[in-house]
Amino acid sequence: MTRRKYRRRRKKYRINFKKFVPFILILILIIFLLSRIIAFIKSPKKKKDDSLSYLTASEISAEDKVKDLDYLASIVKNSYIKYDFVDIEKRKVFEEKLSYYKNNSQNLNDIQFRAAISEILASLGDEDLKLLSKNDMEYFKSNNFKDSMWEKTLNNTSVENAMKDIPQISKKNSTNKNINSEIVAKEVSNGILYIRPSEFYKENINSDLEVLKPFYNKISSYKGIIIDISNRGGRDYKYFYDVFLKPLSSNDLYAFLRLAKRNEFFSSFGNDFNKIHKEFYSIKEEFRIGEIPQEVNIDNSIREKFKSYYRLDMNSKNNPASRFNGEIYLVQNDLTEGACDLFAFLSKSSGFASLVGSKSKGGLYTDVMPQGIIILPESKYPVGVPFVVCLGEKGAFTQDGTIPQIEMKIDSNAAYINTLTDIINSN
Repeated sequence: MTRRKYRRRRKKYRINFKKFVPFILILILIIFLLSRIIAFIKSPKKKKDDSLSYLTASEISAEDKVKDLDYLASIVKNSYIKYDFVDIEKRKVFEEKLSYYKNNSQNLNDIQFRAAISEILASLGDEDLKLLSKNDMEYFKSNNFKDSMWEKTLNNTSVENAMKDIPQISKKNSTNKNINSEIVAKEVSNGILYIRPSEFYKENINSDLEVLKPFYNKISSYKGIIIDISNRGGRDYKYFYDVFLKPLSSNDLYAFLRLAKRNEFFSSFGNDFNKIHKEFYSIKEEFRIGEIPQEVNIDNSIREKFKSYYRLDMNSKNNPASRFNGEIYLVQNDLTEGACDLFAFLSKSSGFASLVGSKSKGGLYTDVMPQGIIILPESKYPVGVPFVVCLGEKGAFTQDGTIPQIEMKIDSNAAYINTLTDIINSN
């Protein structure tokens, strides 16, 4: 009897765990979710990588990419100034890459499409024929392109929208190479001034004139000036106009350049160029093929490639305040390029200075002459296309360099400075 009561008592206090199973499972789930939420809140947030913000899904359709590439090919083949002179093998690679990316346009997102355009253009081996970056566009905008064909392109809202998510290139990789190079000015002998200017960028004009001011204030005491532009470049003609021609020209200077284009691409070029450069340059005449004056010595193989020709006059009025009547020697070498090459060419042509050293590298045809800027019709990406060329001595591209009047070895030990000093002292 006692045993039965005990059993009944045990049965009375037995817990039925089956009833609590759903509640336990719910509790476990709640704990799990809370732990995940807490972990998420405490986890370090990843910083947004602005440099990769443009890596988005493609917004340009495959068909539109093909249209852009067809348009680009047409411009390059018909208006790019050097296409007919590019090595045949490079042109073959250009065609192959163009065909490949047209056939694979559906596999490219927008950033890959930009990379493809750059690769296609790079195959022709001209660093100035390129897809323009934000830095390039800002540089062009910094020039006085008011009321010109360039202004219309640079201020195009569609272009700005197309480029808004493209990252800025760091300064060290920007268009203006060595922009912060320093000027050197010193007296190397009694009555002889040596100047090694900065790279020819307008950003350097004021600071360099400040360095030269104490020397220019006593310019009449010098019998000779050596201006050393060996290993120098840059892209702004205004630099040498403000730093050298205006302060030192005791006589009016005149010279002219010969320009040529392949077709009517940028037909307003002559008028627009005059608006921008009226203080120094002016395009006085325009000729068509067959009307080019006989004194222009252009080889027929080059002549037949161009459809229009311009004569670009350079005028620099004398500075009444300049009291310098000595000799100027301009030193160049095979690394002198861009605006420095233009300075060498015009100095030689106008008689401003005697050109010394070795043949320059050249590069005038795009570093100083403005690029054409085309807009791809669908993507609205801007592309820089050199469309006008300067014809130098004997009708050659000034890209091929300017020939000095005095051949001289220009080396690192600066022996040429002593040689020129001796020449000036002996005169």
